[in-house]
Amino acid sequence: MESACRVYRPRNPRKTALWGLLDTLYERVKGAWEERYERSYGFWRGLVDGAVARYLDCGVWDNG
Repeated sequence: MESACRVYRPRNPRKTALWGLLDTLYERVKGAWEERYERSYGFWRGLVDGAVARYLDCGVWDNG
């Protein structure tokens, strides 16, 4: 019985569309939230900041 040779291939989160979108536009959306979106969607929830920061750090070797 032959075993399949599996090779670990680390992902590069910086090459994903979501990572690029958040890295590029997150602060801009956050800055415009109150004026443009608060009436329809409610106040800015601070937990979003932490979630986005953790996502942007995830899988980046330099960040541990």
